[in-house]
Amino acid sequence: FVFAFCSMAEKPEMVLGLVSKQCVDVLLSVASTGASPEVLGCTKQLVLNGLNLVVLVGAIAVKAPQLLKILAAGNAKGLSELTPAIEIIGNSFNAAYFIHVGAPFKNWGEAVFLNIQCAVQLLLTWYYTPGVSLIMRLPFVCLYMAFLAAVYTDSVPADVYPVISLSVAVLFTAARAPQILLNFKQGHTGQLSLVTYGLNVFGNMARLATTALQVGDPFLIGTVVAIMSTNLTLVLQILYYWDATNVALATESKKTK
Repeated sequence: FVFAFCSMAEKPEMVLGLVSKQCVDVLLSVASTGASPEVLGCTKQLVLNGLNLVVLVGAIAVKAPQLLKILAAGNAKGLSELTPAIEIIGNSFNAAYFIHVGAPFKNWGEAVFLNIQCAVQLLLTWYYTPGVSLIMRLPFVCLYMAFLAAVYTDSVPADVYPVISLSVAVLFTAARAPQILLNFKQGHTGQLSLVTYGLNVFGNMARLATTALQVGDPFLIGTVVAIMSTNLTLVLQILYYWDATNVALATESKKTK
């Protein structure tokens, strides 16, 4: 939110953060002037900034269906703890690179909201999984906090950031891989939420458009494509294993009663 307010303060000519005042005049006069390069440019600005806003707002609660599904079931059957854990790292790396290249909050702000939800999902997975040792997971938390401190105190060398960007695609693929492989192994998708991963795919499509047209960084474009591919794979698995998942969850419910 701090970055968002700073971004708004730097661009007072923007109306609602979506379009410049000059473009408002251009768009309002389109009926009399007709189509022109200025109109097309302003329309592009409005659409892309609108997509940025949709992605940001959607990210605030995109994992809510998944979290509610876990809470309602009272178990985390079929869920991999590695997925939200690696997602947290990937989102943080992604935000760090965006900040480094000077991209505004609207281009990467969803990472903040996603990380909060990933952290809640990770805690719920630990809570509902028997035998989980929080002590054994403490080093992960400490390393993550150390990374955040290094990034946000500008202690990371500039030549490391391209490596960070490339690693994001690898991390997000790795984050989904344990869950994808687990789904194949168990023959169902457990408590995975179709709504959450479906929204992820649509959000990835919108972010791909804004990244390609507003930032143009090939590293970032490749990262979004990789993330979208793994989310789409999970959506297809949920649909493919739909009946088997219902049977598995019904059996688990009987065990817990």
